[in-house]
Amino acid sequence: MKNNRKNIIPVCMFTLLLAACNDEFLEKYPVTTPTEVTAFKTYDNFRTYGWNLYATFESDDYVQTLHDRAIRFNAEGDLLAGYLTSAADNDVDNSRRNRSISVPSNGGGWDYSFIRAVNIMLQNIDKSEMSSQDKAHWRSVGYFFFCWRYAELISRFGDVYWVNHVLQEETDQAIIYGPRTPRKTVSDSILARLQYAERHIKPDGEGVGSNTINKACVQALLSRFCLFEGTWRRYHQLGDETGYLRECVRASQALRANFPNIDADFDALVTSKNLGTRPGIILYKQYSRELQKGNVAQRYERSTSTYYAMHRATADMYLVKSNGLPVTHAANTHRPDIDMYDEFHDRDPRLLMTVAPPYSQQYRLDYGSNEAPRYPFQPLLSSGGDYQYNTSANYTRPGQDPMEYADLLKQILPGHSSKRLPAFQFQGNAMIWSIPNFPSSPAIQFRSKTGYICWRNYSLWDYTLSVIRPDTKTADNQSESHKPILFMEEILLNEAEALFELGEFTQAAADETINVLRRRATVNMPDMTLATIDASTDPSNLADKVTPGRDPDVDPVLWEIRRERMVELMGLGFGFADIRRWKKGPWFYNRPILGVKIDKQYYHGRKGNGDLDATIPTWVGNLPLVNKDFSPVTGTQGYIKRFDDPSKEGKGWDDAFYLFPIPKNDLSLNNKLKQNPDWEKY
Repeated sequence: MKNNRKNIIPVCMFTLLLAACNDEFLEKYPVTTPTEVTAFKTYDNFRTYGWNLYATFESDDYVQTLHDRAIRFNAEGDLLAGYLTSAADNDVDNSRRNRSISVPSNGGGWDYSFIRAVNIMLQNIDKSEMSSQDKAHWRSVGYFFFCWRYAELISRFGDVYWVNHVLQEETDQAIIYGPRTPRKTVSDSILARLQYAERHIKPDGEGVGSNTINKACVQALLSRFCLFEGTWRRYHQLGDETGYLRECVRASQALRANFPNIDADFDALVTSKNLGTRPGIILYKQYSRELQKGNVAQRYERSTSTYYAMHRATADMYLVKSNGLPVTHAANTHRPDIDMYDEFHDRDPRLLMTVAPPYSQQYRLDYGSNEAPRYPFQPLLSSGGDYQYNTSANYTRPGQDPMEYADLLKQILPGHSSKRLPAFQFQGNAMIWSIPNFPSSPAIQFRSKTGYICWRNYSLWDYTLSVIRPDTKTADNQSESHKPILFMEEILLNEAEALFELGEFTQAAADETINVLRRRATVNMPDMTLATIDASTDPSNLADKVTPGRDPDVDPVLWEIRRERMVELMGLGFGFADIRRWKKGPWFYNRPILGVKIDKQYYHGRKGNGDLDATIPTWVGNLPLVNKDFSPVTGTQGYIKRFDDPSKEGKGWDDAFYLFPIPKNDLSLNNKLKQNPDWEKY
């Protein structure tokens, strides 16, 4: 966020005000002090206090939004959803999927300290010297942050405490030691506050280009929250969903009128040096070396710390480019499937910009992370005057161009300085010989147990900053590419889905939403044509849990809308909120997790003179391969084995996971506070 602060009180003032906040039990301690009395008089006082509220966008208490685990990476919600899986060397799985989870003593998002911080500001507005218009503006800013947090609270916990003022021990016993407020009451109150904020906030916030909370931010939160609550209420059979869905459409269409364009470059959403100059961006996180503030999203993709990966079932959700149909459609059953080269051929380009495509490089190449990438790459002579060949493992399938996708990326992203092949680790001084690259390979950087290496945040231009972490006081290598918070690509998807739920998704609506995304220059996918979508578009095959096609309980058009959402937002953290509001946990959890398909016979190292070695490298021979049903293969071709269907062992999805558990310590403090359903056994 912008950090240029003028006429401000010391930052420590905010700390003093929050020092009275205790993170236990509704933060119930009184806060009225002489400091507070004098801290909220002028517009600048409120602006100074308001700057500190932006820290919520770096909280690790969110999975509904661009959750980034304390700025580590953006994909946590998709990992929890089962869209992605562990890329780690050790065999670990989604903790909920294997049910290795327990009710925490504290935390887990059951925290009202931020609500208290907002309420401190709100309770001082009317006592200030500001004009009525400025008071309404800052009340609206406060309501935005208040509702941002409450939207996540009800997403996680359902019924929650409704705390709309600073609690006092002496007078608020009924709230502090009382039961939770019903979800419907809280969600209606969130909606009312956001509607107030939309009417009263300054349209441009703190000024055009200031990257501050403004009317568009409020409308974007309305779009996001109302889609979530409307679909949650429908699929969890709570009722009263129509008003939320209608409000989602209204807010989304208002934004579309003011943001008529989105970025033609799909990749730039998370690899841009200045998101403020990109079309369709409403609010974003700003990182820079000048601020000594960076993110480590690249670090968790391009190093030995690689954290998450895609798997075959998710990769199969990407459409075939030439006909715009799923891989399961009858028109695509002829597609060969020997290896990753076949799988990635003629697919939605968003797959290539989300998962590093296959290649095999013969020579070692070198350049620094700050140097502009060169293409085509020329082999560099080693100090001895000879080429340094790839002795670890070339993929040499006859008739297959090992650099096909290097050329394709150049076509999709001409002149682009983010994604080029061969890949380099995040500091730019270690080349990755081949993709897929597994942890057992001699190339220890940029790897994945599944072979599907997520590189959504990968950007060759991005600088590596040495930033001192406040928690450990040690240097951490971070990057300065900006990251989105609110953006029009999501809004278009929200509108499309809400319109379908209202029975109003027409071809015209598809052209104004889904097809806008598909027609971008870097995507260039065939239009969604409603008249051609039916049960045969993605035929159901429930016997094949890896690629089962469409969930037969989901309307074919709605399935395609959800597919578009998954593909467009992959790696941005929306997944777990989505599968919970759709009530589709078992569909995404109870399935085998397989990696890429390979044929070991095509892996060979090169000798010092460049000739292929006749033997298959030992590390390749040791890769575990299975068939789709997890039975062992008898030849050299198969899928990388990861995790079998957890339901075979009585694990997998539990309906308890639709909500999060209330921490044990909070339950012990209030006998009227009851645990969420089915969490007692954890």
